[in-house]
Amino acid sequence: MKTPTWLLSCALCLPLALSSSLPQVAYAERGAEPSALQHSVYKRTAYPRRGASMQQVRKRFGKPHSVKVSQGKVKQKWPKITAWDYGSYTVYFERSRVLHTVIH
Repeated sequence: MKTPTWLLSCALCLPLALSSSLPQVAYAERGAEPSALQHSVYKRTAYPRRGASMQQVRKRFGKPHSVKVSQGKVKQKWPKITAWDYGSYTVYFERSRVLHTVIH
């Protein structure tokens, strides 16, 4: 039985098409890092870590420039969220523990 020409051309072109897309996939994987990890300042500077208490953060990093507290009724599902602004970064607390640190 003779192999159709279109099948041979697909067999030859498919590996070339796939290999040309690999560098793009690898690039997308490198670019998938969280933006905070790509930030060079993040690697050199200590920031409040998740789970630290408000007292620990105030003792180590000092008094924040401004404090914002969530409005509304506090429930088990919707705890109080507090944001401390330190200028170059903001620390978000859930109740009294660090939830996130966002670099500006």
